[in-house]
Amino acid sequence: MKRFFERLLGTHSDSEKRRPVYVPGGLVIEPFSHNLVRIPQLDFFGPHAASPNGQYHLIWLDRNPEGTIGGHRQEGHGSWALMGNGGERLAEGRLERPQDGHVADDGTFILSDWLFGDGLKSRLIAYGVDGQQLVQREFSANMASTSLSRDGGYAVCQTANAPGSTDSCRYFLFDLSLGQEIASWVQETGVGGVL
Repeated sequence: MKRFFERLLGTHSDSEKRRPVYVPGGLVIEPFSHNLVRIPQLDFFGPHAASPNGQYHLIWLDRNPEGTIGGHRQEGHGSWALMGNGGERLAEGRLERPQDGHVADDGTFILSDWLFGDGLKSRLIAYGVDGQQLVQREFSANMASTSLSRDGGYAVCQTANAPGSTDSCRYFLFDLSLGQEIASWVQETGVGGVL
């Protein structure tokens, strides 16, 4: 509550948090709240994830290519791009509704795809630094959260409640070097949130 009043009354400066990150290749990444960034050179404003070592940057947009429809829709794939520390695009592609990206120190990254249309469904996709798909798993439940190990070896996701589905309220663990799911388990009652 204290930070709320500090921001409201202007007695606290967020300048340290909002200081732009200058990538050696000339890109300027201006951070905002909730992992949103602005990259003027790409005319980009949207979600961003950086690898823990700062060598890789993942950006994605859940909107059609024209930028006229975002969020829930029936068509118009969203986009993602992985950039290196020099600002170069290492890989790029399209998913129906990309969300919740994470990138590891080796450039391995994951995205959750919320998919087109109605219904309880989602997909987890993992990629190598070159954009080659390592894992793809569809679920008959919405995705609640995802996470990636720092070294890019493992990914985990959590699904939301989906009555009647075997994917409902579960954790799923993936070994990305093997390219497969290695475990899943039911969430304990009352457990949820960040992995």
